[in-house]
Amino acid sequence: MNKVCYPSLKDKNFLITGATSGIGKGISLDLLKQGSLVIGVGRDGSKIKNELLSNPNFIFVSLDLNKIEEIENVITDCVNSHGKLDGIVNCAGIEETIPLKIYNYDKIKSIFDINVFASVEILRVFSKKKISNNNSSFFCYCIDVSSEAFLVFTNESTCNGNLFTFYTTATASTEN
Repeated sequence: MNKVCYPSLKDKNFLITGATSGIGKGISLDLLKQGSLVIGVGRDGSKIKNELLSNPNFIFVSLDLNKIEEIENVITDCVNSHGKLDGIVNCAGIEETIPLKIYNYDKIKSIFDINVFASVEILRVFSKKKISNNNSSFFCYCIDVSSEAFLVFTNESTCNGNLFTFYTTATASTEN
């Protein structure tokens, strides 16, 4: 059996959304173990655990992804302070399994703002040469039926030859 060799992630810069818990936190910890610099993005800094904060290669940045107009400035500030990014992992998202009759416009807009529009804005900003290094990658893990919209962006030739992968899970319910 052939052994699979992965490139080293040591001294690479990653921005992780949803880094305060769940998959985002787990990916942050794994990247830190591999020697990467991790810029963890989340709404609430009080949720960051000491296991992340005690690592000198972890930087927390507070950002509410509902404020889409702030995303570019925050990412640009991170790059200006810590160098270009080698990858972004978007783990921030909203999953609400509630009966369809409870949804209203504001609830749906909030879900789409975070799961779709913020992710597209992050991708747009990351695609700029001044933000990302050559051969950098974007991985999006979103949870919600609205995430199915991302399947349109799975083109490997997008954004200066960078690889963009979207993994989506539709879990919304249409219960009575």
